Amino acid sequence: MNVGENKTHVGIINYSDLAEIVTSLNTDYTLDQKLQRLNHQVKHFSVSAFTHLGLQQALDIFSSARGLRQPEEGVMQVLFLITHHAGGDQNAANQAAQVLKARGIHLITVGVGSSLNLKELHAICTLPETDNCFQITNNVAVEQKLNQITSRVCSEPVIIMPNSTIIDEVDVNKYKFLKIKIDIIGNKILITVILVNGNVKLFFSFTNRNPKDPDDFRDYSSYTTIDQKSFRIKSKLHDTVTRNRARNDENKEITLLIDVPQTKPEFVYVGVKGTDINNKFQVRFDDCANIDCKLNSLSSSTMKLNMLLLFVAHLPLLLKVFH
Repeated sequence: MNVGENKTHVGIINYSDLAEIVTSLNTDYTLDQKLQRLNHQVKHFSVSAFTHLGLQQALDIFSSARGLRQPEEGVMQVLFLITHHAGGDQNAANQAAQVLKARGIHLITVGVGSSLNLKELHAICTLPETDNCFQITNNVAVEQKLNQITSRVCSEPVIIMPNSTIIDEVDVNKYKFLKIKIDIIGNKILITVILVNGNVKLFFSFTNRNPKDPDDFRDYSSYTTIDQKSFRIKSKLHDTVTRNRARNDENKEITLLIDVPQTKPEFVYVGVKGTDINNKFQVRFDDCANIDCKLNSLSSSTMKLNMLLLFVAHLPLLLKVFH
């Protein structure tokens, strides 16, 4: 996990019959600092596991005062709950989990050993259970499982509402994925990318949650013009995926106008791939019913793009500390 002030933010809660915040999202930014907190400040509680206490404490962690990032930063919020034992008050745990989910927090539960309440772990986690609830045999496997889960979660797109703007960064050959809710009056979405520094490649899809560079698929090429700049479009995927390569200009602005299919999908999945060492950009999504989209029209019937963004996700963490 790539932990740092401008990278993954991690908070840790220790709970059993009590719950305490070991470190918040905006303190002890490095992984070494987090581990030192665990080694020196974690108390030994009883063998009981009142899961609802830990979840209720997590509501405090996921706050602006504790370092919760703003929606415009496009950061996915994730909570890992790790336990050895069955919880005490399952109804209270379910209620606390529902509040967290309603705030857009992705819940993953990991049970260690055999003294577990699997029904509770299934109820707490984000659906589907098969992707977000795990039972492992011992502590040795915890780190490996967390690494696997983190890798998968980092590829999940962040939900962005229409007519909103996010500002973010992406490293070279890394991706950030966005999931734009199509809740619009018109039949088009305008995506505008303003590069602060570096350069990116853009992709979009209505079906693929993680649209990527389509080099592994069949070839075809076409041409179009956006903002009076020439773009060459080359794709090796099916008709719904293309790759966009733009010429470099200082403070370059790239605009893409996407036709919403008649099937009326709920989301469009967007990605940005970094191509320079440091890539900082602003992405804005607009409903064309609210703005003038006539000048820079780009029909998805003539050019389909999968735009992929890989990002280092910011993953708040709820841990049962093992001793």
